[in-house]
Amino acid sequence: MRHDYLDLAMGSDAQGNVLWLYPSTHDAFIIESIVAGIIIYLTGAGFFLIYNSTRHAFNYTYAVKVLVIGLFLAIMGFVLLQYMMDIKING
Repeated sequence: MRHDYLDLAMGSDAQGNVLWLYPSTHDAFIIESIVAGIIIYLTGAGFFLIYNSTRHAFNYTYAVKVLVIGLFLAIMGFVLLQYMMDIKING
């Protein structure tokens, strides 16, 4: 049973397998854009936390915790976006 309303957000290949990444860098599915937007938002939050950690330099343990979380979010966001682009380019 195929649900046509899923085609708005996700597509399928010739065999009917559901895709969430469009296999071209020029076009995108809605779900792909939403996921990329969330990842970019979390990456921006990571950079904000990195900036915020410098404002708490006198509370060393808090500053280090915020810095580590910010670095983790920023690096993971970059890695995930690169992974998505690698899937789109190389299939």
